Amino acid sequence: MPKWTPQPIWQDQDAIVIGGGASLHSFPFEVLVPEYVIGCNAAYSLGKDVCSVVFFGDNTFFEKHEEGLKRYDGPVFTCSRRLYQSDAISWLRVVRRIPEGMAIDAVGWNGNTGAAAINLAFLFGCRRVFLLGFDMSEWQGRSHWHDLYPKDNVQDYPKFMRGFMMMADGWRRVFPDREIINVTDNSALELFLKMSVQDFLKRRTK
Repeated sequence: MPKWTPQPIWQDQDAIVIGGGASLHSFPFEVLVPEYVIGCNAAYSLGKDVCSVVFFGDNTFFEKHEEGLKRYDGPVFTCSRRLYQSDAISWLRVVRRIPEGMAIDAVGWNGNTGAAAINLAFLFGCRRVFLLGFDMSEWQGRSHWHDLYPKDNVQDYPKFMRGFMMMADGWRRVFPDREIINVTDNSALELFLKMSVQDFLKRRTK
């Protein structure tokens, strides 16, 4: 599979990263069609009209969702270490990863795909990254906006939060001129500037 060399394909643009949080259960994804969007993991189900690219980091995710990723039929990026060592799958674009923080020639994994996707957006050249569905908590008894996972990941939230702290430290050191805006109402993630979903939608639909 091709090893992807970071390129500023979205230079100076805004990027939107779709996470998995249940707060997106009724989100009008169609407003994102003209945007530069990175869909994390199961966001492939939204199709390439909404997600400009799809990104995942876990090899176990790929084992369960390979067919769905193929049906997405757009650019699929991964930082899976196991897949990085293989050349068998030509339609995946594999990005080198480091364990934590951020880099200019790799993505910082930081224990979760959402954190790594922010680094990927910066490698694409984006100046601002808007986060959707980064709840880090349950919402109305759900942990995801979709039903593609057999179980929730509530027990993983503390690990994810620690990962975002490591990612934020790398962001301030490596990309101090870039912005991260968390567009997730009632998000437990307090590390970034926040914007309400209502305000975000108003700006995007003008």
